[in-house]
Amino acid sequence: MNWKGKHYVIDDVVSSEKQLKIKDIFLSEKVQWKFSRDIAGGNYYPRPGFGHGLFNNGATQSQWFELIMPIIENSLRTVYKLTGEKGDYRLEKSRAFMQIPLRNVSGPEYDNHHIDFIEPHLAVLYYVCDADGDTVLFENVYHPQNNTSAPEPSELIEKARITPKMGRVVIFDGYHWHTATQPKEAEVRCVINSNLVLQDKTLY
Repeated sequence: MNWKGKHYVIDDVVSSEKQLKIKDIFLSEKVQWKFSRDIAGGNYYPRPGFGHGLFNNGATQSQWFELIMPIIENSLRTVYKLTGEKGDYRLEKSRAFMQIPLRNVSGPEYDNHHIDFIEPHLAVLYYVCDADGDTVLFENVYHPQNNTSAPEPSELIEKARITPKMGRVVIFDGYHWHTATQPKEAEVRCVINSNLVLQDKTLY
């Protein structure tokens, strides 16, 4: 696929009205958040946060899932426009995450680096609100046969940093190890993360 190894940052992926509606919902008491001791998962530096499942393994998990479908649809249209390729994708999972500034954070700037899924996929990360706490993509790449081990923190090489902005989406090859950094100034950092698995693996 032409998006292999690449990333795209798109502002205003949905209308301003839709952006405000998503923000109003996800920063309200209407969403049932679940606390996690380590929001990113991994082996190095646990950072607490909150998660809310929207869709997983073919099943809707939240009444708010339909609200974020235009993000996914418009993101795929954008990828097609930029690459000239239409792919056959399966939505594997979609989740919302919320982080709040922490008084004490151990370890380096990065949260645990990770990939979301072990099949070739596009990661679609939408920012619910303006915040600090950049998303960091690394040059380091997972490969299902040749390179399955997570790199050590000292081996990570930054590829790109994306600052959260309401209505912004970053679409990237999900095989790139990636992470978040902790917000320090914003009231909250809130994102919606969706994984779109490429059905024909031979195209990757």
